[in-house]
Amino acid sequence: MKMGIVSKRKKSYTLQMTIRCISFLGLLAALAFADFYILNDQIKTHKFDAVLINIAGRQRLLFERTALLARYLVNTPDKRERANVRRQLLEAIDLLDDYQEMLIKGSPTPGFWGNPPPAIYDLYFNPPALLKTRMQNYLIQLRVLAATRDVDLKLDDARLISIRTVASGKILKMLDAVVNEYQKESEAKIAKAQKLQRWVVESTLLALLVLGIYLFQPMIRHVRREMDNMEDLNQVLEKQIQEQKTAQEALRKAVKDLADSNQQLDQVGTELRGVNARLEKLALLDPLTELLNRRGLQKVLTTELQRLNRDHSDLSAILLDLDEFKQINDTLGYPVGDIVLKEVATRLKDGLRVTDHVARIGGDEFMILLPDSRRAEAMRVAEKIRFSISENPILLSSGKEVKVTSCLGLIEVSMDISAIDELLSQINPMLHISKKSGKNRISHDGKDWNEGQTLEPGFRARFDAAIQDHGLYALRQPIFNLADFTTFGYEFLSRSSIAGFEMPDDFFRICLEANMLTLIDHKCFRNCVIAGSSLPAGMHRHLNLFPSTIINIPIENLIEVIPPQDLNGTYCIEISEQQIIGDPSYLIEPIRELKRANILIGIDDVGFGRSCLESLILLEPHIIKIDKKCVKGIARDSAHSRALKKILRVSEALGTEIIAEGIESHEDLDMLRDLGVKYGQGFLLGEPAQCAIGNGL
Repeated sequence: MKMGIVSKRKKSYTLQMTIRCISFLGLLAALAFADFYILNDQIKTHKFDAVLINIAGRQRLLFERTALLARYLVNTPDKRERANVRRQLLEAIDLLDDYQEMLIKGSPTPGFWGNPPPAIYDLYFNPPALLKTRMQNYLIQLRVLAATRDVDLKLDDARLISIRTVASGKILKMLDAVVNEYQKESEAKIAKAQKLQRWVVESTLLALLVLGIYLFQPMIRHVRREMDNMEDLNQVLEKQIQEQKTAQEALRKAVKDLADSNQQLDQVGTELRGVNARLEKLALLDPLTELLNRRGLQKVLTTELQRLNRDHSDLSAILLDLDEFKQINDTLGYPVGDIVLKEVATRLKDGLRVTDHVARIGGDEFMILLPDSRRAEAMRVAEKIRFSISENPILLSSGKEVKVTSCLGLIEVSMDISAIDELLSQINPMLHISKKSGKNRISHDGKDWNEGQTLEPGFRARFDAAIQDHGLYALRQPIFNLADFTTFGYEFLSRSSIAGFEMPDDFFRICLEANMLTLIDHKCFRNCVIAGSSLPAGMHRHLNLFPSTIINIPIENLIEVIPPQDLNGTYCIEISEQQIIGDPSYLIEPIRELKRANILIGIDDVGFGRSCLESLILLEPHIIKIDKKCVKGIARDSAHSRALKKILRVSEALGTEIIAEGIESHEDLDMLRDLGVKYGQGFLLGEPAQCAIGNGL
């Protein structure tokens, strides 16, 4: 009976030990396999991360390289070298695009998605970084620049300026952030692997301790063998960690090489600035006569006008035009005409003082500025010039003599002149009088003015008299906040008291015919600034300017009209979209200078029917004004409503404010408010009223 009980206990014990042995062996096997597969997975992950870090570093190097190649593409004059640079640029763009896709997907294998860190995802897709969008825009700019024909590549190309701005901006820091985030992710995984390793080791040791207590020596030897295997795995992991450190060291070396490249790039930039300075000087000269060209004359005119205003000195101008020069070109040929122009330029320089300025402003037209010279002194200089040109014929290499005469117009320059066009509008009548009086003459005091075009005789005299006698005045029309109908600001409008030319369309048309548009538009601008000075602080003032005035008048002359204390973001210069001719990029730099002076920019007459999205994108206005033709009847016309909704979406995308013009009915006003238009003006809200202040002209 006892034997049976012992036998049963032995069987039970054996069964228990067997079950325990199998359980602990299973546990040990599970721990060993878990350790192996976890560590093997971590090793693969670290290799994966090392590749991504390497790609991130290469992406940053390629970003700098593309910017450098883009600049070199524009700068290099050699066609063969330019083709080579263009090829390198396109290859770098494609590789940069591939690297960005790998980093966004978190996978070095194209076409497969990995598991990028959340911080990397935020950098590429979430505000404010939006690195993916920035890089896409940058790559688009590069591809467009690379596709541009050689003849269209220019140093002042807007795309090159944009590429240089992006290459030196925040995007570099973002690319560094990508490298750092992948490196942080890799270091975090290493720390996690080490922690997991310690946990596995501790669990394994505990299991071995239990097995050592309950199992036989062979099982202990088996555990030792498993520990040896774990040590081998640890060595493999340490080797992988060492390889990763080596990769990081290589990355640091690459960063140092990049810094050296940046230093070399700075040196190249310094040399480039010197070349640009020399080119700038050449850009101010006429290549044929080596006199000042129109741009160079504008520069010295600005300097002399500043001295004129500062010292109240005298400044005279002479406009010279050769008589029958077209006949010389037609009969003797253009090479002879060039010889005549160069000889005339030489005689002009010989007859002037060192302080005088002479420029070729047209085919056979020359202008001379005489600082510190009154009319009588300027007349003596003009007569000396006329005599030097007409008295001695020009001797050609063939032995033939060419007799040349000239007509001259002379005026004293007033302080309200700012640009060459304004000066020409005043001096051209004098030159026309000389031409009509028999040529080879000098005129300085015309009694009448008539170009023989659409203007009646004597108009210029009446025109000037009307302007001096407050013939130009300003109206102001309120602009309201449509939410609560508080006054947001005023638009100042110019009007004329000249009979038949009261409305601006007629008035400015006749100014354009008389070659006086820039002069009068500048006067109207100053008049409106004076009228707006009476408004309370913080009230917005909207003024209108023609694009030609913005181009022809130096921007500093426009800015100095506005009192310095009012340059606080309350003045807005409106440019009619109807008057922007062709590519609007010629307005980018002047508008950028106005913005730097804290002056707002508005695009007027948007929706008139010739709206150009390119103008809104390139000029980046602060305000868009909807034309009254698009606003009138909007409550009843679904087509107008749809058009306005499109403009509102464009405005929202560009981050600009909307002002609706021409609000004349309550139904249209309610519709505009429902659509979310914030500001408006029109006869329903307030008609234009004449300002109490004089024109100040």
